[in-house]
Amino acid sequence: MRTRTMDGFNNGRPLRVVVGDDGRMGVVDDARLRVWFGTEARSTHSPIPSREVALPAIPTQYGRFLSKPIGGVSRTVRRVGCVRTKHRLTGAVVVFATRAPTLESVASAVRTHCTSEVTVGDAEHDEEFGNVTEVVVHESQDVDHVCAVIARAGAVPVLEEESHNAHQGLGVERLDRIESECVAVDAHDGSFQFGARRGERNWRFAWLPDGWRPPITWDHMIANVDALPLEDIPQPLRQHVATHRIREGRYDPMGSRWRPSESPPTAAELAHAAAAGAIPPPPPMRAVLLDVPRLAAVLATRDRLTEEERTDLLPVPIDSTRFLVRGDDGVWYRPRDTRNALSQQIPARRWVSAALEDVQSEQLITAFYLLSVERVADATVCEAASLILFRYMFERGYTARYMGKYLQEANHIGNGKRFRQFRRLSQYAPDRLPIAVLTKLCGTNGRMINRGSKGTRSKYRTANRYVPARRLKRTREDEDEMMATGRATVARARAA
Repeated sequence: MRTRTMDGFNNGRPLRVVVGDDGRMGVVDDARLRVWFGTEARSTHSPIPSREVALPAIPTQYGRFLSKPIGGVSRTVRRVGCVRTKHRLTGAVVVFATRAPTLESVASAVRTHCTSEVTVGDAEHDEEFGNVTEVVVHESQDVDHVCAVIARAGAVPVLEEESHNAHQGLGVERLDRIESECVAVDAHDGSFQFGARRGERNWRFAWLPDGWRPPITWDHMIANVDALPLEDIPQPLRQHVATHRIREGRYDPMGSRWRPSESPPTAAELAHAAAAGAIPPPPPMRAVLLDVPRLAAVLATRDRLTEEERTDLLPVPIDSTRFLVRGDDGVWYRPRDTRNALSQQIPARRWVSAALEDVQSEQLITAFYLLSVERVADATVCEAASLILFRYMFERGYTARYMGKYLQEANHIGNGKRFRQFRRLSQYAPDRLPIAVLTKLCGTNGRMINRGSKGTRSKYRTANRYVPARRLKRTREDEDEMMATGRATVARARAA
C-alpha cells in the first residue's frame, strides 16, 4: 500500500517539559504553542509555564551517540558503548569501575542508588586504569543498571570477561516499521512476542500509564486508546483506530447522533413536508420532520439519542443525512453519518510518521536510559522522562529500546553475482577489507573473484532460479493452503 509521510514532529525540536502553577507537569507542543498536561490526549491553550524540567545527560565518558547508515540506505541514531550482558548469561558477573574520581566514590554510589543486589569488593589505585573498584553483580540481567550507576559516579565500567558483553546499543523504534495485522491483536493476547518476534528483553515500559499494554505494534496502541474520542487521537494512530471501529461495527447507527444543519430547509422542502407528511421528497430535496415535539425537545439539550428514544421518537426510519428537525432552541438539526466520519479519517495513502531529527532521537534515547537503564530515583526526573516517552509514542509511534548487535565488519561481500558496494561505508573499500576476507576472495593471480550467483529467489523470474539442495516435503494440500493464505493477506492489505 502506498504511503505518505507526515510533517516532522514538534517542528523538529526536542520536547520541553514544564511545570504549571498547580504543580502539574506537561509537555510543550511547539508546533501549536499548546501544552499536553500529563498523559492527556488533548493539549490546552493555557499559558506555557516558564518553569522547565531538564533531563540529566548520559555521562560523557560512558558510550557515545552514533549516527550511522543502516545497509547504506537509511540513517539512525544509537547510543553505543553501554555495557549489557548477553541474555543467555546467568549468575554473578564481575564489573570493574575504572578511572573513578576517588577510591570511595563508586562504593558510595552503588550502595546508595543501586536497586539490584551487588557486593562491593576492594578498591585500589592502578597506574593504567586509575582508581579501580571491584563490583560483583549477583544477577547478570542487572549489569546494565549497575554499570549506569557506576558511570553516573564518574567512573568507567568494564566487564571482567569482555566476552560477556552483548555490545547492544540503545536506539529508536518506529511502529510503522513493524509489520502487524492491525485490529487482529486479540488472537495474540497471550503472547508478549506478538510484533516483537524475538528480543522481548529489549523492550521496557516503566513509563506506561496505568492499564496500558506494552505498545509493540499499532494493534496494542489501538487497544490502549480504544475509549478515547476519535478527534482526540492524533495521526497516524487515528487512521488505525478508525479502521478498527469500522471493522468491528463500533459506530452509532443512523439517527442516533445529530448535529446542527449547515443550512435551514428551503421553502420547497417545507411545502413538501406540510403537504405530503411522511412521504420522502425526491432528491436533492431533504425531508423535514414536523410535529415531533418530543424529538425537538431532546435535540435542544443533547446530540445523542438512546436506543429506546431512537425507536420511540423517530416517526420514520432514518437511513441518510437528508432529514431535518427543528429543535426547541430554534436550531435545525440533521443526522450524523458516524460511519462516514470514521471513513474520512482513513486516507487513500496511509499516513506514516516522519523521521526524527538527531536531537529528538537523542532525547528519546536519554529518557529511556534514565528511566529503564539507570533507574533514577528523582521523582521529578522520572515523571519528565515518562512524559517524553509517552508523548513520542502517542503522537508519532516512536519509542526507544535496546537494539540488537549490529557490526558492519564487511565479512560477507563476495557471496553474490557482483561485489556489494557501499559508498558511505568506508570499511567496504577494497583496501580496508580484513585479511581473512581478502584471502578467500583473491585468486592465484591476485585478482578478487567473488563466488558468483546461486540463482534468483524472485517469484517473478523464471530464468536462473535458485534450486535448494534439500527441500522440505509438502503435499498438494499444503501448497493450496499456503496459496490461499497468501491471497487472503493480499486482499486484507488492499482493503486497508
